[in-house]
Amino acid sequence: MSPDLAIVLFVIAALVGVVILLLMALLKRQEAQGGDQTTYAGLEEFILVDPETGLYNKRFFHKKLEEEIYRSARYNAYFSLAIFDLSRILSDLEKDRAITLLRKLGTTAARDTRFTDIVARIDEYKIALVLSMTPRRVATIPLERLRAKLKEVLELEGIEADIPYELHAYPDDKAAIEKLSISMRP
Repeated sequence: MSPDLAIVLFVIAALVGVVILLLMALLKRQEAQGGDQTTYAGLEEFILVDPETGLYNKRFFHKKLEEEIYRSARYNAYFSLAIFDLSRILSDLEKDRAITLLRKLGTTAARDTRFTDIVARIDEYKIALVLSMTPRRVATIPLERLRAKLKEVLELEGIEADIPYELHAYPDDKAAIEKLSISMRP
């Protein structure tokens, strides 16, 4: 074996040994801090999806909303924020049926929006959307189309109801959007 190859192999073996030692130290530290409980608590902030609906969760939505506000302020851009409040429709239903229906409505909303839009569950029966680079006058078009599709989902379930939503546009409704963002802080 050539001397150069022996040096390379020695360096690789030493690096692997260092990595193994670091992993062992990390595991010991985790055990000393309480094992699974601290692991779960640490992972909670990295979870992006609401487990009941499959939509983004409130924490992730808040983060993305803050980023959108910052980006829009910095580049003098615009975006729209829509909130579908389904509590009037779903709160009278049995909890399991309401969550199943919310999942269907959320899946429909996520499927029928652009991949750059953020669709999230922000409250028990509220779904919010951030429509990037979309002014109010343009946002009403896909939102009305989405409202019609959500109404179809409800009708298939035997529920006749109008689906209200509130629409805010940045920078026109800057104060309302920032107030909502502050109220959502974890």
